[in-house]
Amino acid sequence: MNIQCPNCETIFDLQKKQKTNNKYKCSVCNHKWVEKVNKTNKINSAEMPNFKYLKVNRENKPSRDVLTRDEFTAVSKWIQYHYCNEKGIDDNELIKRRVYGLVFTMSHYMGCRPKEMLAIKWSDISINRNDDKVGKEVNRLIHIPAENSKTGRSRDIISPIAPQLARLVKWYRKLGFEVNENSDQFVFPRLTISSLNQNKATSDVAWSKRLKKVIEGADKDGFIELNGRVITNYSARHHHITEAIMRGVDIYDIALNCG
Repeated sequence: MNIQCPNCETIFDLQKKQKTNNKYKCSVCNHKWVEKVNKTNKINSAEMPNFKYLKVNRENKPSRDVLTRDEFTAVSKWIQYHYCNEKGIDDNELIKRRVYGLVFTMSHYMGCRPKEMLAIKWSDISINRNDDKVGKEVNRLIHIPAENSKTGRSRDIISPIAPQLARLVKWYRKLGFEVNENSDQFVFPRLTISSLNQNKATSDVAWSKRLKKVIEGADKDGFIELNGRVITNYSARHHHITEAIMRGVDIYDIALNCG
């Protein structure tokens, strides 16, 4: 049994383990103290063994599964040429699939959270006055109000989604839904006939079901290899941020855009 002098911290080896409180005198510094019996069977600091811990490397795997740039392109092609050309679907389902193809693209271009994207209204979208002529044809400025932002702070996103928005209006029109681009209509409404004119936003669940079918179909047809990865709606945000970093975009600008 080992005991330690509380004054000079010298450790002494005793032949027998004490059963009652004992008085001790240190032979080094002459300090006197009472060593109390540990009735809870806990060891003291002198009896505590020294453990050496192995250094563990940081996990290199990303915390959330994402699509690479090439995989994003491959899935987009699968949506266009396979998902939207499946035999046996009616016209309404075809339009819904075309709309989802645009949603898939815009979610990766915008980088906002799914709930923020679902809450976007047409009145939140405008042309960026600071853009040049080409930029005004491609980019759009999307305002995320504080009440829709996870951080509780409003922000503006600049994203090249003007062509997708134009096609979105075209497909809505084919469903009999006219878009007023200065209104409080949701950009991504429920696409059922009974809900179209009630201005109800679609849901994360609806998008998740579409995404699951798309990703599984692209994997089955060899466009991508999932290898156990789980791609969710939120994965598009991580894809966007990763691509921005790889392009050399300043991290401060990424933080401002993504919130």
